[in-house]
Amino acid sequence: TSSQGLEQFERVGFGKVVEERGKLKAILHKIDLYRKSYALIDEAEKESDRNFHYVANNLAIAFVDVKQYDSASYYHQQCLEHRLATDDQYGIGQTYNNIGTLFFEQGELDSALHYYEIGHTTRINAGTVP
Repeated sequence: TSSQGLEQFERVGFGKVVEERGKLKAILHKIDLYRKSYALIDEAEKESDRNFHYVANNLAIAFVDVKQYDSASYYHQQCLEHRLATDDQYGIGQTYNNIGTLFFEQGELDSALHYYEIGHTTRINAGTVP
């Protein structure tokens, strides 16, 4: 009957909301943990430590997941600056790809493709793409 169909639709819809809320809660928890890690890294470590790159990169990705694009852009730029300073070619390529994803998620396809191409070329030149 139509009332059973409506009940099933409501249960499925509610289940989806609960599932998405759980995913969001997990992402926000990751952001909190990465922010705490980021705050603990001092300036000397930022200049030389791969952990800084890892934390900044993952913060940026988490912010893309929750559509906080300004924050994602900030952490991608932090990561890129430090990877460039340490000449981490694989990481530089990875960061450009991640910036491409940031633009893709915002619907800026030309910019996304531009950064994907830079990332791919960087990793090819570094010998890190099979």
